[in-house]
Amino acid sequence: MPENTPSLDNTLPQNALITHIEIPIGPFSKNFAYVKLRERTSYAFALVSVASALHLEGDKIIEARLASGGVAHKPWRWYEAENYLKGKKASAETFAKAASITTENIKPLSKNGYKIPMLKGAIETALQNSLKS
Repeated sequence: MPENTPSLDNTLPQNALITHIEIPIGPFSKNFAYVKLRERTSYAFALVSVASALHLEGDKIIEARLASGGVAHKPWRWYEAENYLKGKKASAETFAKAASITTENIKPLSKNGYKIPMLKGAIETALQNSLKS
């Protein structure tokens, strides 16, 4: 956590500008999704967002990637849920358990507790949508 030194939160040089990102074709390029929950009148900032990607063989999850925004000072990877998903069948039950894993130990700030059920639902939705891509 950056606390009082947010400039140490990344390794970019001062005044750097990111102009593009290259995403290689790989096992995650077929099954992925992004879910953004926002206030109805807002287009810029997500209250909660989730990106998911699955490497599948049939309905078996070989590997998973799961990250969210709007829940910390930077995008947050959910490694424990990713590890849980490995080797499991891609199903609503499996996705619900992965979402529960991400939310069971969260300690939100005093006015952000409402984001926990939003995050859980967004994770389940993103993982389900990953099967449709």
